[in-house]
Amino acid sequence: MARLTVITGEVHSVRASAVEMARRLGDDGHVVDVIAPEGVPDDLRSVGVPIHERTAPTSPPPPGGLALRGVHDRRREAVEILVDDDLVALLDDRDPDLVLIDAELSATVLNVLATDRRVALFTTFQGLHRDLTVPPAHTGLIPDPSNRSVRRRVLGRWARFFLGGELRWARTWLGGRGDSQRSRLRRLTRRLGLPADTLGRFQWLRPVGFPSLPVVEFNLAEFDLPRRDHPLQHLVGSMVSTPRTRDDVEFDDQTSELLTRVEEARDAGRSIVYSSFGSFATSYRTDLLQRVVDATITERSWQLVLGLGGIDEIPDGLTIPDDVITFAWAPQNRLLGLTDVAVIHGGHATVYECIEHGVPMVVLPMTLDQPGYAARVEFHGLGLAGDGTTTSRDTAAMVRALVSRVLDEPGFGDAATDMAAAAHAARGDGILESTVRELLTS
Repeated sequence: MARLTVITGEVHSVRASAVEMARRLGDDGHVVDVIAPEGVPDDLRSVGVPIHERTAPTSPPPPGGLALRGVHDRRREAVEILVDDDLVALLDDRDPDLVLIDAELSATVLNVLATDRRVALFTTFQGLHRDLTVPPAHTGLIPDPSNRSVRRRVLGRWARFFLGGELRWARTWLGGRGDSQRSRLRRLTRRLGLPADTLGRFQWLRPVGFPSLPVVEFNLAEFDLPRRDHPLQHLVGSMVSTPRTRDDVEFDDQTSELLTRVEEARDAGRSIVYSSFGSFATSYRTDLLQRVVDATITERSWQLVLGLGGIDEIPDGLTIPDDVITFAWAPQNRLLGLTDVAVIHGGHATVYECIEHGVPMVVLPMTLDQPGYAARVEFHGLGLAGDGTTTSRDTAAMVRALVSRVLDEPGFGDAATDMAAAAHAARGDGILESTVRELLTS
């Protein structure tokens, strides 16, 4: 078998997926190690994959203002910082046959490509390689190839995305007096002796993409929107982290007591409505959390279970009645096994954990690719989507209606059960493992 190195960033959900990928590839007989930023939590280390922690070099942000003095030297110094000799030395020591890199680590990708090693990207995002028949991942538009109006709207979303992005980067470049993140990556490409077409502009991931590199996408083909096959795009199913799915985890007394309350509510015939939006939303979007609380507390046949994303104290401005079962840090895997409907923001990890458990969803997306996941949930009948953005006009009554419909119509639960079967089949069929074997020989 082969030697593989996985390089991941600091976003926890992506890092957890990367470690899970490494674990599965190790089980397939490969020698695998992970390079990650410092601060890898103990639960990921418990997986048993060798993890080397390091701090990757980062150059300071491009300056604003009108000063021109020293612009050339400043740009040159910023690029030199991104030349990662320490990473090259690590790879020389490991001598991997394939390096799998988080697609968002553009400078790292360039440094590894300069060593002439075989490289593939991995991502939790949907469809990094552009497909104009499918809406961009940050939009909630559901395509309909038979509807000319919808097709025009899809093209319009792409046009607005590309033109808006180019204008933003032009403003950044001008504001930095010819210095920007994109221009630095272009200079780094030249500095490392790589071809100019290594970088691409017209892909979804900004500021640059890599149009000639294969992408291992941690998404399920059955959960995607209908799209054209792309030879460099490989959907391998979700990489739900092993520590999040273990059933032998021991909880502290408070968490165990709260879990008992959830089980008792379920045994009493109440529908369990689980909601979590992560630590960011808990801290800064109390309006959204309050909307969910207000939507559910009037229904006595429902039991709201709220996860605060690691926030120990209820934030100011959020009123939670005593009847709501509230976890500072929710044991999500255990709770989803008891849940009838999940009200979530549409993040990759939470969506796929719901899929793994066959739990239908009400998705209130806020940002990034969350609207794209919400669109896929609706398209496949796994639930319904609302609006979780700061400009949303959704009321508590509207959220209540979404939850009620998902609970009352059995088709949502049936579709979620079928998608769970597809997710389990993808893992059992070894799609990830066969994809990596293909990448090693291509």
